Amino acid sequence: MEIILIFAGGLIVGKLVEVIVFQFGQKTASEEGSSLHAATHNGLGLLPIVGLYFSKRHCRDCQKNIGWRQLLIEITLPLCFLGVYFEKGISASSIILLVLTAFLSAIFFIDAYYGIIPDAVSLPAIIFAGVARIYFGI
Repeated sequence: MEIILIFAGGLIVGKLVEVIVFQFGQKTASEEGSSLHAATHNGLGLLPIVGLYFSKRHCRDCQKNIGWRQLLIEITLPLCFLGVYFEKGISASSIILLVLTAFLSAIFFIDAYYGIIPDAVSLPAIIFAGVARIYFGI
């Protein structure tokens, strides 16, 4: 039962990270003068992985293709969460490691897709890691 909860939590956080990565892409594109598709997701589109399956990888509003990066992000994070769970179990340190995993995966995917490492994500991650190190010794 714990494994299912950890995987579901990873799916939810993976969807959040995917939205964060997409939003930084929007900012980068608007600064460069080009435009990226900003699909509005509601209904099944909000469900991780399942939404991509039911939409057949097309935007419901404009029928543009949805790239594989969303699926990659939404699958990677639950697997990372399971890795932390199998290594540390459920403890305070594992919760901290899950938060750091989410931060670092957001930084990784933003850097991989857009070639930037935004301070809006990296600085909170550094502060969180520093506080975790001081108070929990991780």
